[in-house]
Amino acid sequence: CYTTHPNNIIIRNLKVGELSSPLAAPDIGTRAVRLSACYSITIQNVQVAGTTYAAFNHVGGDLGFEFAQPDVRFFACRGTSVKNFQAKDSGLFGAYIDTYADNIAAAVALGYSPLFSTIMQGDITLEQFTTAGLGTNTNQDGIRLEFVNGVYIKDANCFNHNYGMYIDQNSQNIK
Repeated sequence: CYTTHPNNIIIRNLKVGELSSPLAAPDIGTRAVRLSACYSITIQNVQVAGTTYAAFNHVGGDLGFEFAQPDVRFFACRGTSVKNFQAKDSGLFGAYIDTYADNIAAAVALGYSPLFSTIMQGDITLEQFTTAGLGTNTNQDGIRLEFVNGVYIKDANCFNHNYGMYIDQNSQNIK
């Protein structure tokens, strides 16, 4: 579902089978739930049989909230709650999370002056999150945080991954 700054959405009691699109490039591959430039999203009771990229994927969005109405900008990447999420074969990542407006960052490199940080202050919670990898791919991470600001993780279980949780570049305010 593509909309401008999706918000106030509840995804509950979702069962996802084997998603098998090949992983040919970083943006190609399957995800059970992918959020982009969202806020106030609740995800509960999700079971995933398999993905090729990530079971759960949260990104700040190509243009992020840079051009959102001023009264909406504050909500960028805030209020997302993921609870009781289980993935049996999560591909490269059980969860891949960023709050990064990547196209705005590319414009900054060309001289654009952004209205606010390209790594937006988020408020994303993962609770009772379980992911299992194949155990054969050394690039698999249970939970990968990169270019992220504001994530809370509680009761996470990551099995058969290279790293249970990998906190990568430009990440802060993680609990």
